[in-house]
Amino acid sequence: MKNLITNKANLTITGANLAETLGISIFNIILLTYAKSFQHPTALVSIVSLGSIVPGMLAVIIGRFADYSLNKSRFLIGAKIVQAALYVLLGLIITRRTFILFLVVVLINIVSDCLGIYSSSLRLPILKEKIPDERRQQVLGLNQSVTTLLQPVGQSLGITIIAATHDYALAGYINALTFLVAAGILMIGHRTIDVRISAHPQKRRASDLRHQVITILQHSSGMNIISLLTSVIIVNGVAAGIDALINLFILNHPHLTVLPFSVEILLVNVGFIAGSVIGSLAKSQFLDHLSYRTIMVTVTATILVLFINFIVGQNYWLLLAGMCFSAFCLGQLNPKLTAQIIATTDQTMIGTVTGALSSLVTIAVPLGSIGLVLLYNVVAPNAAYLTGICFLLIGIGALFVKQPQADDLAS
Repeated sequence: MKNLITNKANLTITGANLAETLGISIFNIILLTYAKSFQHPTALVSIVSLGSIVPGMLAVIIGRFADYSLNKSRFLIGAKIVQAALYVLLGLIITRRTFILFLVVVLINIVSDCLGIYSSSLRLPILKEKIPDERRQQVLGLNQSVTTLLQPVGQSLGITIIAATHDYALAGYINALTFLVAAGILMIGHRTIDVRISAHPQKRRASDLRHQVITILQHSSGMNIISLLTSVIIVNGVAAGIDALINLFILNHPHLTVLPFSVEILLVNVGFIAGSVIGSLAKSQFLDHLSYRTIMVTVTATILVLFINFIVGQNYWLLLAGMCFSAFCLGQLNPKLTAQIIATTDQTMIGTVTGALSSLVTIAVPLGSIGLVLLYNVVAPNAAYLTGICFLLIGIGALFVKQPQADDLAS
């Protein structure tokens, strides 16, 4: 950890990420509150929710665009300034309550989120050049833990701002300020993150690009592409719905503990955050030697146990422990794969590869969350639980089944 603190490039990137994450978290909750303040809030809240998915689905295109941006640090600073300008504009128009301006506000938020993904793609080549291989996973874990910790803090601040002032424009200006702070940190540390790519990525046909992305993902994860993508999509899809299922499960089983409903939910959320942060920052020889496949099997099996517990054991403390442990494993999993992708990928392809993976995950999340909750409410709780169990068993099976090689898949 001492080496991370003394690394100036890491300090610059983490400091900017801290300011940016705080601003994003503040405004995301405020945007939902803003939508709820209209006469027909259900449709508008749905629009906000759908809008939050769009940037992730476009991640592969945004990542490719980042690969073509040669002066990474300059474009990174520029992205923060543009985001700040967008929220100043938002602050100027958000007080006018019309449907058209509401859509403009949502569009501004979508564009800003796209710039956030663009910034993340720009940061990865900087980490590749400025952070030693053996420290890279820990740096990625540190930034992931910053995001995990600040999201609930930012949401709490957002709720406090609106409750105290009822001023949505002020919230927009505060968000703009956080992006300016991020830009200022990047400007101050510009020399420590200055990375310039000498040439644009080679133009490739779509089939050649797909083949290269598949090869890199296989090499980075140590798994064939079908096993990797099947398990990633299933785990992220099912995990996206588990929060809602836990809320419904605890609500419909009021005698699990002597604690009130709100405290039981709070403990689960705090446990998940704590597990994720500890997992992101934990480093040991044992953890370093665990393969991506091993951690993926562990995560999937843990979530599987949680779904079985919904039906059979119905034990709250097992649920809490399972959420903490699965969060710990996920905290290890994401930085490990990203670090391996950075290590094995040319600087002109990093954004494309990570963007492709992000797009697939984003598509899986709404399918899992909406599908499981619909089954729970429309059919029966056990229907949702059994569906989750079936998909998780398929995910575990995919991790062990031998699949065709990348050459066959890309053809």
